[in-house]
Amino acid sequence: MSIFLAYHYPCLDGTYSVSMAYLFFRHIQEAGLTAQDFQEYISGFNSFSEIDKSLYEFKGKQLKENQEEETKLQDYSDYSHEYSPKILKEVVYIPARLNANGYFDFPYHQYSPEVLTKSILFLMDYNAGNAGNLFGLCKMFAKVIVIDHHLTFEHILENLEKYGEYPKNLLYLFNKEKSGATLALEFFEKVKGAPILSDKDKYSRLKEVLSYVEDNDIKAEKVKNSEEFVCGLLKRRMNFDANGNYDIFLDLIEAKPDILIQIGTIEQKNRVLKSREVVKKKHMVYLGGKTKDKKGKFGVCYGVEIEEQELRNEVGSQLAHISFDDKLENMGFVYSYQRNRMVKVSLRSIKDLDGGDCESIARAYKGGGHFNASGFFIHQTEFQNWL
Repeated sequence: MSIFLAYHYPCLDGTYSVSMAYLFFRHIQEAGLTAQDFQEYISGFNSFSEIDKSLYEFKGKQLKENQEEETKLQDYSDYSHEYSPKILKEVVYIPARLNANGYFDFPYHQYSPEVLTKSILFLMDYNAGNAGNLFGLCKMFAKVIVIDHHLTFEHILENLEKYGEYPKNLLYLFNKEKSGATLALEFFEKVKGAPILSDKDKYSRLKEVLSYVEDNDIKAEKVKNSEEFVCGLLKRRMNFDANGNYDIFLDLIEAKPDILIQIGTIEQKNRVLKSREVVKKKHMVYLGGKTKDKKGKFGVCYGVEIEEQELRNEVGSQLAHISFDDKLENMGFVYSYQRNRMVKVSLRSIKDLDGGDCESIARAYKGGGHFNASGFFIHQTEFQNWL
């Protein structure tokens, strides 16, 4: 059996979410516990609120914090592969996203049905995209645990029973007011029965880092310099696939906010300037396709084709402001053509203005996300009627 950790990819919040799982499973392995121990423990709970004892209490073991081990989490240039995610037994990392057809990309063919039916699947900052996908995964695995904050998951829960009896092996932690990483921290600390890191200084910095990630991801705008922090971190262009970058989790956990904010401040100014040039190429987009009255099924807004994907948020926000000011929808439409004749679409809207339901439009096309930020794929043939 295995623990499959499917995390939202290539998303910063998703990768931080699975970083919390990495810390947890590394800790229990060092304590002599296994994936089977975790499965025996978690199978006794059907909801997060039911968890009333830690894994260590369940196994009758004393929780021991290894201070010496945590000192091994050094600065960027001093990582040891001895502590990389590659050594964690029975843990498989799945960088997860929906493919262009709306299905969850999972390498099923690499594992026998016997292995999957004895294994646990985590969906972290991710929800498999739709109720049909999630229902199928629940039939495939012994236990499916969803840790997510996307508005789309709320609708998935409403529609699950359409595919059959509500899955008894589904456990989820959902809160759209928090980030996936914060929810993952809450989950694994409850299971561990203690802070995810015992070193107080490292734990304090981790909590600070997660506050920046959460504020930026849910657009709360309550933590100063969160956008600059994220810009600085993404400027490093790290590979978020743990299967190819064994030190990604340690890299993220040890992020230094003061340095990254300095880098991000410069980067953010450059993005704003670049985005202004891109926005000059804006044109009308008929959301959902052009109707007879030329209003669009979901209204009309400004959109633009984009090549630099890191500009999606800034360009989308600028377009949403201009669209709203011009009496169109509170929405910015950013798209790019893919090699498989599909179009990748990102929708952005302004939080404090009327309208702007990006998630409903995205969900109508097998995508999803948040109210003010969502995405989906659409075939080029159908997309032509949107322009």
